[in-house]
Amino acid sequence: MEGALEQEAGYREAIAAGNTDAWNSLGMLLAKLPGREVEAEAAYREAIAADISDGWLGVGTVLAGQPGREVEAEAAYREAIAADISDGWHGVGNVLAGQPGREVEAEAAYREAIAADISDGWLGVGTVLAGQPGREVEAEAAYREAIAAGEDEHAHRSLGMLLSKQPGREAEAEAAYREAIAAGNTDAWNSLGLLLAKLPGREVEAEAAYREAIACAATDRIREAAAENHGYLLARLGDLVGARAAFERYARARSGRMGCELTDSQIAMATRFKTAVARRPRALRLMRWVGRLASALWSRWQPTRHRIRRELDRRSSGRTHPKSGSP
Repeated sequence: MEGALEQEAGYREAIAAGNTDAWNSLGMLLAKLPGREVEAEAAYREAIAADISDGWLGVGTVLAGQPGREVEAEAAYREAIAADISDGWHGVGNVLAGQPGREVEAEAAYREAIAADISDGWLGVGTVLAGQPGREVEAEAAYREAIAAGEDEHAHRSLGMLLSKQPGREAEAEAAYREAIAAGNTDAWNSLGLLLAKLPGREVEAEAAYREAIACAATDRIREAAAENHGYLLARLGDLVGARAAFERYARARSGRMGCELTDSQIAMATRFKTAVARRPRALRLMRWVGRLASALWSRWQPTRHRIRRELDRRSSGRTHPKSGSP
């Protein structure tokens, strides 16, 4: 953090000295710092005002990470494209891929990125196709194109996830996950654990993979998921003490990530519940199904919720715009 503050001070000094290019650099720095998205967007817009077209790409990236601002993000990326910044196509693809019903447009945007020699586009195409029943062969081909283009770290994991859903291809999926890990994708340890846990006689290896994920996964969300998966595996193997410890780790990690610190008694209650459910396969399957359903419904509602909130905020602050022809 201290190094980032020094960098920020340096960029602001450069700006004060008349170096307008530093606005874009400042935006890139602020976009990486938690809670400074508004400042990052402002810095990018200053860059745009100084005729630095790359600022549009930055604005799009900042807005794309904020639920409810997808329309603005897409518009910013299209401004970048209009300014001959081909990376904007990949940004448009990312925004559209997250919106149900716009998969065809997302795929088209990613293919425009590929045509502009942006190899990340293959990964995007693969991800869009993997979510469409009957297009698994095309998705696999796209992921392999991404790997051939040097996108080893993420494409191998995505390929593994695709193959793991196809009966009889578990060995190929495992190989893909291990390639991803070798390329530096530590999140793939959790994916590998999930695969191995389903294969008879490979539970010890699955447990080891989960432990690796808990220790070194790149994101808090994956470390949290690995702790939960580890607990389920241990409960299935009859190690209830180990399962409770894993579920306690999961509960503490999740509450911390969600910003709602639980008391020790609440943690203990959650741990007992998870352990009890994990011992009953049918109850576990039902809980997971309900969880997936709730997550899907919440994801679909989120953009609408944020748009309504932003509209209410505009109205309450008196910044509404009368329709054309209104008095």
